[in-house]
Amino acid sequence: MHNKKIGTALLATLALCGCVNKPTTKAPVPMASDERTVDIGLPSPEIRDALDNKRDWILAHTDDMKKVAGELQDSYGTASYVAYFDQGELKYLKERLEAGEGGYGEHFYFVDGGNLFGYEEDADWRLTLPDGSRRMDEQDIDLYLDQYGTIAFQTYVKNGQRTALPVAKIDSIKTRFEMLKSRSYLQLEGKAPPVVTASTDTMTVPMPAPAKAETQVAEAPPAAHKAPMAPVAHGSDGPDSWQQPEYVGVSKSRHKGMNMGTFQVATRDVNQEVMGSVRAKDYHLGQMVSLTQYWCAYKPDDFEMQWNYWSASRQTFQGQYVFSCGQARQIMEELGQGQRTVMPVHVRRDGVQDAAVTLLNLDTPQKVATLKGLEKRFASPCVEHFCKGQSYLSK
Repeated sequence: MHNKKIGTALLATLALCGCVNKPTTKAPVPMASDERTVDIGLPSPEIRDALDNKRDWILAHTDDMKKVAGELQDSYGTASYVAYFDQGELKYLKERLEAGEGGYGEHFYFVDGGNLFGYEEDADWRLTLPDGSRRMDEQDIDLYLDQYGTIAFQTYVKNGQRTALPVAKIDSIKTRFEMLKSRSYLQLEGKAPPVVTASTDTMTVPMPAPAKAETQVAEAPPAAHKAPMAPVAHGSDGPDSWQQPEYVGVSKSRHKGMNMGTFQVATRDVNQEVMGSVRAKDYHLGQMVSLTQYWCAYKPDDFEMQWNYWSASRQTFQGQYVFSCGQARQIMEELGQGQRTVMPVHVRRDGVQDAAVTLLNLDTPQKVATLKGLEKRFASPCVEHFCKGQSYLSK
């Protein structure tokens, strides 16, 4: 169990018994790495009310919090870190801790004077069953706003099985996020945000499509096969909108042996044929295979990349696709290496990395047929918080 869970949980328990006074002023927190200080404090009153005025806010002073605050300080200038629990949660937590069975933590990250950045929830219970066996029930939720103001989701884990996050939990969290999403976007743009109050309905601010990142394409390596089919550029979104993703993001999953990926394109009609009978979607899935193989360097065959596929500049969810490293290597070996291209990949907390990706070689009808079969082979079941073809703007 993470130190963060233990530290935050113990703090909450102390708060319940009155051993910790609820802070009313910001206090400087020393950074472990140098002599800098970061102001750590509660968010503004209007944000506190907007989130939930019935909850008891607790300032979390833990080593892990200082580390997170330092990272946000480096990126955004100022940072606040808040953990909160209601009385029922505190009572349940206290009983669990006394039984030695686990811990619980729920955190909000605030930057730039109250700008909501992320939400994190962790629970870890070690239970003894009637037959004497022991079971781990784990819940890991990690939501954050990316650079476009979009909410990104992680999953819910129970008894070792990864499933979709329950709808009730998503709705509860999204209510808080949606009220502050436009505020976050405007803050990051350096604009004055609207005032958020407890009675404010969900606000919507039109978000411009993100600028495409410039890419550099390297020469294709010598090949003994015929040249790949030439792409036919057409479509309502511009002649080249389907050829390069406008955003690729990768983050570490809380689940061992997996990374999370976002693959976003500007293309609205991903079913348009772009290379003979190859649809834009097929081509994009091939790019996900190539990105998976790139990211699988030095990884075992059973390591997985889980890709969330978005079209129309993050307006429409096209599905979730999971490739193991072994599967990506097998597909690359089966189809052969095509052109090499450089794709900017946004790695969470590590900035942008230029990935030199090797595309698939599609020089025969058999290889094209294999490519077109990727959708059925690797599509995950509809995840509970988003279904294929649905827009996050309509949630």
